[in-house]
Amino acid sequence: MSTVALCDARKGITRAVASALDEIGWPALVDRGAPTLYKVNLTHDLLLPGAIVSPAVVHAAHRHMASYLGPVVIGETSQVVTDADKAYRASGFDRLCTHLGLQWCNMTHHEWIDVTAHGETLKLPVITQTHQVVNLCVMKTHFRSTISGALKNFWGFLEGGRERFHPELPTRIAQLHTLIPCRLHIMDAVVAMEGNGPKSGRPKEVGLVLASADPVALDATAARLMGFDPATIEHIQVCAQRGLGSADPARIHLVGDAADALAMRFAPARQNFIARVEARVRQLRGGGGGGLHGRPLEILAWGARQWYRFAYEAFGTRRRVERFLRSTEFDGEWRRR
Repeated sequence: MSTVALCDARKGITRAVASALDEIGWPALVDRGAPTLYKVNLTHDLLLPGAIVSPAVVHAAHRHMASYLGPVVIGETSQVVTDADKAYRASGFDRLCTHLGLQWCNMTHHEWIDVTAHGETLKLPVITQTHQVVNLCVMKTHFRSTISGALKNFWGFLEGGRERFHPELPTRIAQLHTLIPCRLHIMDAVVAMEGNGPKSGRPKEVGLVLASADPVALDATAARLMGFDPATIEHIQVCAQRGLGSADPARIHLVGDAADALAMRFAPARQNFIARVEARVRQLRGGGGGGLHGRPLEILAWGARQWYRFAYEAFGTRRRVERFLRSTEFDGEWRRR
């Protein structure tokens, strides 16, 4: 039986994170005094709540666990269209790290090695072998995987050029969770994202914090809360079939003061303009995961970065974000530090 905690953030984010962690008995899931990597989701370098994990949730988690852990590093990798260092600054994580005395690591620029376990081999950041991992993800829709949560957040551990793995996304996610030990997963669902995630969706107030030792159970629970059937989400099912956790609701025990939270209706994600262009280019170049590289990839990446910045201003995203931050009861959680 897997346990998933759901706690009400409307009673305070710090309280909700602490309660969720305590409900799953977090000290038994991490090694006391061990160097620790907080794997955060920092996959967008324009301010858009719900696209990345909130600094407030990470702050609350660290505040609750700091005295038990060893040195802590906050880490993420850059994507073809997102510079993790820019995302680190735009989101306020730079101020958070200064405030808490944490180290920032853009793993893209650090050492990588081949890691083999259980018949699987991938090139991974060395830090995944020297530090215990705490997974801090965000609840959001995703056009490639229906939802992005604890399982999908490990995509950031793949080496540069990981867009070539998109055609085999479920298998790669399962490989990552096979190769990288992680027994503590925290999901920021205070402000989630619906619609064309992971970068073009809309912030959605949910007001929850979830936690579990089982990333499959956590994501299956999140999917149900979002109004999706986890049985139709391939990467969740592949990970369950590999024994990485349970997606069966009969084998998931919900705890916490929001354990009876009702399912919501999230608008699903569709391919945005950039994704449609990428799919078309891949098709023209032979379709396979290795069909997009070199100069064509550089041109597509440059165009994608320009498009996201243009769309952020021209399509009113900045104005919607500012209105959202003025109206949400969680206003300030993205700007205060």
